[in-house]
Amino acid sequence: AAAEPAAAEPAQAAAQSPAAQSPAAEPPRQIQETPPAGMLRALHPTPPPRQGAPGASTPPGVTEEQMRALFRRYVQAKRLIGDPSADTVRYEALVATVSKQTPGIMQKYDCKQVEFTVVIKDDKVVLKAIPKKTGA
Repeated sequence: AAAEPAAAEPAQAAAQSPAAQSPAAEPPRQIQETPPAGMLRALHPTPPPRQGAPGASTPPGVTEEQMRALFRRYVQAKRLIGDPSADTVRYEALVATVSKQTPGIMQKYDCKQVEFTVVIKDDKVVLKAIPKKTGA
């Protein structure tokens, strides 16, 4: 059997516009903060992210609370699809990925804030960036 590429890390996050998605492809599923009752009973709880870790400052326009919620949804989605890397995802790695991508997205779309959501697309967990234009 051919070797499968390494599991996707948060670095695969991409800003996508609705027009960039293939009309024939299955629409991405959004991951909610709280799953339906009983859906995750067999799964282990997400380990809490380390507090005060160096290099884990949040990107512009994103609070730590929002980043931690994004991290929980990201890990939850990986577990839902049975991704073996779900329990090894580091909060700091997700923060670094989002922090690296946010400035470029803000510049490209001339916006003041970027919201990230977790979606499952083609049996892979990805971050979807949504540029937010705020009044100014």
